[in-house]
Amino acid sequence: MYHVLRIGPYFMNFAYVYTLCHKEGHSTNGMWAEPWNPVARNVFNWWCGLFFGVMPSSFAYGHTRNHHKYTNSPRDVVTTGDRPRDNFSNFIRYIPRFGSYAVNISTVIEFYQDGNYPYVMKMIWGSLVYWAFFAFCYIANAPFALAYVLYPLLENIFILSAVNWCWHAFIDPNDPDNEYAISITLLEGPKNVNVLNEDYHVVHHRYPAHHWTENPKLYKKHMKEYRVNRPTMFRNTHVMELFFLIILKEYKKMADIFIDPNNKMTLQEKEQLIIERLRCVSWGPMFNCKKAPVG
Repeated sequence: MYHVLRIGPYFMNFAYVYTLCHKEGHSTNGMWAEPWNPVARNVFNWWCGLFFGVMPSSFAYGHTRNHHKYTNSPRDVVTTGDRPRDNFSNFIRYIPRFGSYAVNISTVIEFYQDGNYPYVMKMIWGSLVYWAFFAFCYIANAPFALAYVLYPLLENIFILSAVNWCWHAFIDPNDPDNEYAISITLLEGPKNVNVLNEDYHVVHHRYPAHHWTENPKLYKKHMKEYRVNRPTMFRNTHVMELFFLIILKEYKKMADIFIDPNNKMTLQEKEQLIIERLRCVSWGPMFNCKKAPVG
């Protein structure tokens, strides 16, 4: 019953907590205005998130300073670019990579190798806060700690690995750095699952610190670029549904909901484009893109 209430109907409580952790991580001064800011500025990452398996520093530093800097390149610790994404076995192989990020291991290593020692210490401090919280709960009541603190961390790893796999499942083989292809955009999806306009993922990567209410306006502002760059856009779906369409190889169903902003592509052309982008590997031993990414 606790987990049903914590996750909420159709994962909505889960989705809102993680989205707010995400938004808060991108906000230098927190999301709260005075006089609440000094007290509540990081309440989602440093308190609410502890009950959802979020280590306090993962969104604030690992996500913002690594993933957004190296989007899906080899130095992105949650990159999906080294294997085709329309393969369930490849997703299973991806889960340990995302898990290493979720527990701040891979980001600590990356910041250390980059010589960014202040962020190494911030990541370690966030991890210590989480594990201190777990230890306190374990001493007080071991079953509670395992069922209500450790389990949500495993839940975080599995669910968010699927979400990130979907957000960055498509790579333009002719231009692996094409940000309009490498991040998806979902339009006209169910209102109850488009949490705080997260479906405008291209906008988020271009304007990571902007308020979520501005995403539709920023999307419309760059319509010319969307038309030029053949974006990866779908309508009437949401991220978890699209994830399953991807790993189940439902190319025709994806083609039916794929949006061509120029209205020139046939269904067959859309299907072929989807397959090419799902199977394009931009780095590593399986590299097969027609063009290597810059850097």
